Amino acid sequence: MNNSSRISSTPTFEFHIAKQIREKYQLDESFFSITGNVVFANFYQVRLFVQKINAKRDIALHISPGEANGAGLLHEIYHLAIKNYVRKIFPNAFSEAISNLENNYGEQNIEKLLKEFIKVFPPLKVYKNEISSEEYLKGFTNSIPNREILLEELILVHLANRNPAFYKIKEFFDEDYIEDNSVYRNTISTLKNFFKRE
Repeated sequence: MNNSSRISSTPTFEFHIAKQIREKYQLDESFFSITGNVVFANFYQVRLFVQKINAKRDIALHISPGEANGAGLLHEIYHLAIKNYVRKIFPNAFSEAISNLENNYGEQNIEKLLKEFIKVFPPLKVYKNEISSEEYLKGFTNSIPNREILLEELILVHLANRNPAFYKIKEFFDEDYIEDNSVYRNTISTLKNFFKRE
């Protein structure tokens, strides 16, 4: 695996948006990256996004461009921290983490969880029905196995759900959308223990 490919040369900010929220607010495809995350290349895009959201929300739940941009910035900081960790400390972090999860819960259960994550937070090609979730799981993006990308995104969804500053936008990426929540929570717990040991 070419871990240098985890480093993006494009300065964009992004965060997760569940499929049902994407459809609820009728968010245009131009807002989304290939991973299925909402992506902001500039502040004008942030303002357009916020206008779309606020138009369908009670005024008490309106968000500001700064709040949306801040969520994207924090998401990017987390990604950079993970990329730095993988590159400098633990190059096989995510492949070994997946093996550890499969040893603990079985390959089928982890496969099911990743498919459920794709269902809730579909990458662009899956959302557009260009490929199936099974095809995506078997594939690669920028030389990185998509299973590893999904695991990283799953961790970031968990972190976003723990952040009290995101209470107005938690609707976008609420982990309760994941149906088999017990497997998800057990996976998060196991991942915490795995990375503490490494």
